[in-house]
Amino acid sequence: MGSAMRFSVIFLLATAGCSVDWFGSSEPQQKLNSWLAHDMQAITRTSQPIEGYRADLFAAANETVSFQIVLDAPDADLTDVKLEWSALRSGTQTIPAGSISIFRMLPVRVRSFPPWYLRLADHPPQPDDYYDALIPIDASRGGQPYNLSMGHRLAFWVDVYVPRTATPGDYSGEITLASTGAQTRRFDVRLLVHDFILPDEKPIFAVGGFGHTTLFPALIELGGEPFSPRHLDTRNKAVMRGLTAMRQLM
Repeated sequence: MGSAMRFSVIFLLATAGCSVDWFGSSEPQQKLNSWLAHDMQAITRTSQPIEGYRADLFAAANETVSFQIVLDAPDADLTDVKLEWSALRSGTQTIPAGSISIFRMLPVRVRSFPPWYLRLADHPPQPDDYYDALIPIDASRGGQPYNLSMGHRLAFWVDVYVPRTATPGDYSGEITLASTGAQTRRFDVRLLVHDFILPDEKPIFAVGGFGHTTLFPALIELGGEPFSPRHLDTRNKAVMRGLTAMRQLM
């Protein structure tokens, strides 16, 4: 059979739905079912991802800001789950990787809720396992790597400390999430550092009688107008931006 005929046979097999394995077979790597959440979202075993949330942070120097990473295993077990991260860079300026701390969040069963939580909830809360207790991922006991059984969840809390000496600017870096036999997932981290420094101590202790109706219009705009929602519906992205901004003021 001539070379032209052999090529024609291979082409016909491929177009008929058959595959030609040139370099040996390999199993396709599964995708990691992972997502980010802001620090104001209570993560439970039944929490659903917030669409479109990214780790776009802002802070003053000498401030710590946070977000969360959630990993689910809906279809198969995951082994040797591990997180790594880079420094955050802005031109020649660097916030070292050592300024980022990551903790595994362990679930705690909650059956009753305080009044303040009920006022913020967008629906009557039910007993659930809330991810709350923190263990450093580099701990000698309980640290990474982790194994995750099918149908279960891993949740991580990420703290980003901005050193007092940090130069104002836009910084960026990444966090990678890996597991044996799975595609590595990369999360971009962006941080805007403002040009002022928070003090080490709070010089004044104050109790104010203001709430979200006062702070939201000063912090959040919607359609070019100050935003002041009647209800704090956490499904509303503008509401969550306002709650996150209020958290950063605390």
